[in-house]
Amino acid sequence: DITAVFGEMESSNPELAQLVGSAENLQGAALWAFNMDSRTAGFTDNVNVRSFDLGGETVDDLGPMLDPLAEQYAQMGFDVQERVDDLQVGGRPAARITYDYTVNTADLGAVKALGRQYIVVGNSNVWILSYTVGDAAGDEGMAIIDQSAQTFQVTD
Repeated sequence: DITAVFGEMESSNPELAQLVGSAENLQGAALWAFNMDSRTAGFTDNVNVRSFDLGGETVDDLGPMLDPLAEQYAQMGFDVQERVDDLQVGGRPAARITYDYTVNTADLGAVKALGRQYIVVGNSNVWILSYTVGDAAGDEGMAIIDQSAQTFQVTD
């Protein structure tokens, strides 16, 4: 029960619960990690990993998924910088979308964040690796994200 998990998080680590925001934000997350040392920049770098069942469908070409995803992000106020649909992650077909957006923080007001998502095809699901860093991370932060994503392995 994600509500109970979030309640436990609020009791044991209120700062982390504040970063997550709500029990609903935990829905579907297999992993969510925060770099608490980055919080001094007004934003906390984080990664979350989610899995979505394909319902028996197979996906060989991720390209058709990226245009609607980019459109959805634009509607949310994100500025999509890049779409790449011919990648491999852990020997699996993968795609990547890179964007930036503004986060309103309690500490510093509006802060620019950089996001990069990897979509990785599993046997019966799609894995979404979502990375977000503060704007100060720049190209170095993106390189670290890319290196991290390449370590992901699908075992299903």
